[in-house]
Amino acid sequence: MRPLSHLSYYALCGLLFGLSSALLYHGWDYYATRIQDQIVCAAHSNVQLLSFLWFCESLALLACFACLWSFHGRENELQGRSLFASYTCVFLKVCPCLVKLLQLFNICQLSTICMDMLLLHECNNANTRAIFVFVIGVQWFVVLIGLAASSELFLPPYLYEPASANNSYWEQLKDFIYPLGL
Repeated sequence: MRPLSHLSYYALCGLLFGLSSALLYHGWDYYATRIQDQIVCAAHSNVQLLSFLWFCESLALLACFACLWSFHGRENELQGRSLFASYTCVFLKVCPCLVKLLQLFNICQLSTICMDMLLLHECNNANTRAIFVFVIGVQWFVVLIGLAASSELFLPPYLYEPASANNSYWEQLKDFIYPLGL
């Protein structure tokens, strides 16, 4: 019995990103420094973008969970390749790669926000620092879960691609982000 399956990975990461998105958005909105009811920190739009992208990641991971759960226990029945099964399998193959790219962008976005908090006095207060310590912790926890879950991948056999010497840009990008656990 596996301690961490891809079903639990998608569900756990989707819930973590959804809850973290809500905490980040509402915590920032409540605790950010204001002057005349306006948030004065320059990182405000970056925080809103990060929160929105995490919510999108949450929806994508929960959709992957739902698709994978619909196939759970029926792997031998998928030989007919219905239209639903084909589109769902393509979604399961493409969506995690898109989520990984989005995750890489979000790491850069998070580092930009942290630099703003370190350099700009109006962005730096104890409550927002606590929120971002939690957010960075969630980010690295998801990366560690991704490293633990990357040992196997569920895809129907007719979607596997044979290994080839033709390395495209996307293959090189996948090879770059795979060691990050994203």
